[in-house]
Amino acid sequence: MNDKARTIGYWIATSLLGFAFAAGGLADLSGSPQVLEGMAHLGYPAYFAAILGVWKVARVGEHALAT
Repeated sequence: MNDKARTIGYWIATSLLGFAFAAGGLADLSGSPQVLEGMAHLGYPAYFAAILGVWKVARVGEHALAT
């Protein structure tokens, strides 16, 4: 595999993973009933979703600035 194909593959994978984390973080921050139900099912308090959402979105931003 040449370097250009490897670089393109890296950025595609990185972008998809970043999008997944950002979408999950925004869903956690939205406080939707599905998210809160999932947190309750796992035994976590409702505010834990907001904490996770902030950290997920912050991590995506940090990774985007670092690369």
